[in-house]
Amino acid sequence: MKFFYGLIDFTFKLFRFLLVVLIIGLLFMIIKWKSDTLYLESVSDGEIEFTMIDELEKTKKDFIAYYKKEDTPKTSELEVIEQSYITVRIPQDASIDEIADELLKKKLMTDREAFKLMVYNMGLDNKFAPGSYEIAGGTKILDTVLKLTGEKQEVHTITIVDGDDGYSVATKLKEMGVIESVDTLINKIGEMKLYYSFKPGEYEFTTPIRNSKLIELLTK
Repeated sequence: MKFFYGLIDFTFKLFRFLLVVLIIGLLFMIIKWKSDTLYLESVSDGEIEFTMIDELEKTKKDFIAYYKKEDTPKTSELEVIEQSYITVRIPQDASIDEIADELLKKKLMTDREAFKLMVYNMGLDNKFAPGSYEIAGGTKILDTVLKLTGEKQEVHTITIVDGDDGYSVATKLKEMGVIESVDTLINKIGEMKLYYSFKPGEYEFTTPIRNSKLIELLTK
């Protein structure tokens, strides 16, 4: 009987010990999870969804790397950021201010006026397509704008020679695929009173670009 009571006492002590170890381990994981979450938020411009399951998976990979005598990857946190996507919704007929509000709310940018100026200079004011988009956390605002408008950046070079006027320059740009309409550009050149102001030389520019900005570049 004495042996039986001793066995019961040992079992309770073992259970209490294991319970204490479990509680300490749980507290350690919670502290580590909170610490990693704060770090990820500090290095990302977007919202971070880093759950306890993500923390357990990360810890597991760290242990495997350690026991294999490999350096723990410094980019493991950045890989989590790259996998975090932010949903951006553009309503039908949304104004540029409404789009700016959405991007600010989702922490995809920090400067409303700089965003609006960039969009204006690129001539993309009315190019935003309604819909729902998944943007990777930390994406540059320029890349976000290009995705929301379905545009892509391209670098072009045009050579202007003596005697080139508004029509000849517009025709060259049309042949390069830079503009859709010769008449539209000529009308803008006329509004700016720069029809005969194009100066000879080789010019490099990046599209998308607003027609007025392109004309200013080629007549400086």
